[in-house]
Amino acid sequence: MIRLWDAATGKLIHQLRQGAKQLRYRKVAISPDGRIVAAIDAMGAVAHVWDANTGVAMATLDNDSSEAASLAFSADGRWLASGGGNDVRVFDTDTWVRVVTIAGPDALALAWDPKGPRLATGTGGGDASIWEIPSGVRVRHIRDGGDLVSAVAFSPDGKLLAVVTRNGSEQVFQVHSGELRSQIELRRGKILSVEFDSTSRLLVAANADGTAVVFDIIRGLPAAVLEGSEYLIIDAHFDSNARRVLAASWDGTARVWDATEPYRRNSAPSGMPISIPGRETSPNGRRLVTVTADEAPPVLWDAEHNQIVARLEGHVGRVWSAHFVNNGRWILTAGADATCRSASRLAAFRAGKSASLRPLWGGVEAGTKGRQCRPEGAHDHFSFVS
Repeated sequence: MIRLWDAATGKLIHQLRQGAKQLRYRKVAISPDGRIVAAIDAMGAVAHVWDANTGVAMATLDNDSSEAASLAFSADGRWLASGGGNDVRVFDTDTWVRVVTIAGPDALALAWDPKGPRLATGTGGGDASIWEIPSGVRVRHIRDGGDLVSAVAFSPDGKLLAVVTRNGSEQVFQVHSGELRSQIELRRGKILSVEFDSTSRLLVAANADGTAVVFDIIRGLPAAVLEGSEYLIIDAHFDSNARRVLAASWDGTARVWDATEPYRRNSAPSGMPISIPGRETSPNGRRLVTVTADEAPPVLWDAEHNQIVARLEGHVGRVWSAHFVNNGRWILTAGADATCRSASRLAAFRAGKSASLRPLWGGVEAGTKGRQCRPEGAHDHFSFVS
């Protein structure tokens, strides 16, 4: 059953049903003008549509069966998209005729461009694309393969597209060119939803580890880690002024956080390079390690106080990646010199402005294969992965 309330008074307006059968619904959407309510059932097999003013059923729309169903109205309310199985289906909200089917396979995420009739999709195979509606022509191939795409979102100005994945990666692309604008490897578990604020500068991501994380797109850094839930966060949203973050948790609770300064403690420290292709936060969000596009050493930051803790010396040439391992107690790096190196976070903190990375492993041809080091069992045993 779907219930519709008056947001001003809290009064129940309608209880929306489809026949006598009691269905469980996974997703619900309301058209931008508030006239139409749509919901897709828990198995992703069918979507039902009602008139929000009268509560009268308007349409029943078939969908691919999937437990990862998705549903969204276009910004002008003209189209309704449903997905989660193999394909994405788009319906005309005047006639409820299906106007186009975007073939999968495994289309899991979708979002409408707020500035025009374009639909972004993300798949279980890691693909992300933008499609023109109702023609169904792909106008931009944003991402071609990789880890499962769990959510996509356009910025309010329509210029950026956020793509987040099951492994906690967050990427932001320029829509007009498809160019990667920023990337953050949060590694806090699967990201379940993502949304831009009204300025298109901030992103909030709902995470399976029970946190909501706010990202600063301009600086390319996490701005705040909002904690409190012991269960996964299903959905997170900014209010209209981006002063608060509202989130729904799997335990049936909703939380509201103050997301204004100075809570955004992870603002970019002075002296940080403008272009930082690699960065990662420690599990508690208090430390940040970055690598740059040149041959500068990785830098460990105190994210709470916006200060450099230490520059991690030891690699010859460019450093490809840096990661926290062993619950954040060690920092692991991989370089173009074909070595993996590590440093104790505590030792780096005590060392001051410079700390040494000890070699762990090497031997592949520099610059050809290894760009990351992967833990294998204990924290002091690693190998390169391409």
